[in-house]
Amino acid sequence: MTWVGQLSLKGFQTLPTGVSASAAKNKRMDNYKQGKYVDAIKWLSWAVILLEKIGDGAAFMEVLSSRASCYKKLGEYKKAVIDCTKVLMRYIRRLSSRGPVVWIP
Repeated sequence: MTWVGQLSLKGFQTLPTGVSASAAKNKRMDNYKQGKYVDAIKWLSWAVILLEKIGDGAAFMEVLSSRASCYKKLGEYKKAVIDCTKVLMRYIRRLSSRGPVVWIP
């Protein structure tokens, strides 16, 4: 498990010491359910940074998708599109790597 001490995002407070990516993901769910989308975005943004550092691509894409959903709820459509595009680009790379494998019935 990777921990990051003093990590910050523009417009947000410093990430609390000892917060893991999974803890940040769990916090976003609590905030999302309560309609606290700005707080959910904060936790998701921290999770994005932490997951990128540890290289967990699947969780990274899940978090970006969740953050896009929060941006959409707030009417921040450009930011939602940016996150969705990042997710799609990763999927496209995965799809293109399977290109040589063709199934013929």
